[in-house]
Amino acid sequence: MNLSNFKELINAEIINSTQLSELSGFSAKLSNLSYANAFFTNNEDEAKMAAILGAYAIVSEKKLEIIDSDIAYFRVDSLDIAIKRLIKFLCIDKYVFLINELDCECFKRLNYQPLKSNFKDDLELFCSNHILVSCDEEYLKLLGLSYKKPEYSINLVKNSSFFYQDIRINNEYHQNINIPKIFIKSVAIASSLNINYSNVKLLDYVFFNEENIQVKMSEASKVVFFENNEIVISEIKKYLDLFEITELKNYTFMLYKGDKIKFLEQINNKQDKGLFL
Repeated sequence: MNLSNFKELINAEIINSTQLSELSGFSAKLSNLSYANAFFTNNEDEAKMAAILGAYAIVSEKKLEIIDSDIAYFRVDSLDIAIKRLIKFLCIDKYVFLINELDCECFKRLNYQPLKSNFKDDLELFCSNHILVSCDEEYLKLLGLSYKKPEYSINLVKNSSFFYQDIRINNEYHQNINIPKIFIKSVAIASSLNINYSNVKLLDYVFFNEENIQVKMSEASKVVFFENNEIVISEIKKYLDLFEITELKNYTFMLYKGDKIKFLEQINNKQDKGLFL
């Protein structure tokens, strides 16, 4: 986008003009700033650093100190409104989908970031992603974005365990795939949006036998889930009688919210000392 069009889009006042013309992108966080970006900030120190890092334009509600006359400085009445105008423009050719909170958590575990419901935090996603997902309908309405719910299909071929499924997702058959039951719909949505879900362990758990030795599922008598997300825990409890523990017990399904490494180390230490015998 050229600077002239950018100025008109965000309804800005020119504080300092420049011979530079084309912007490479947009950012509201220094950690996301790239060369030739327009940078949004009300912080004087951030503006100075952005100039050093190669920003072509700086946008603020304040009349910031001009430390580089080659950079365009713009003033706007509201940084949020300016970013909102930009986001709406960026979304003209993008697809925005409304999903639920569990789906959002699943997408994070698939390394696909949902919108965070914050203009500044989300600006990079609006710039880089062609497909955007959110579980916050009010936020999408606030931005004035067109959105829809994703379409998907699920056919459970065989009622297997909680952990592994024989299933057809969007007409693609999977045999004994490691998708916990709570995430079947979320994975189907990811599949419909061409988001990779292979080789990802969506839940963290360890199987144990009667001697409290870690084993594979077919040899296990109990399992411990290592989880802190309350939405996920609530969903697991719909399928399993889950008992929260502070040390390994003889329940079939257990939940531990502490440090996994320390938990397993304690079990190994007890094994070495023969305390389970």
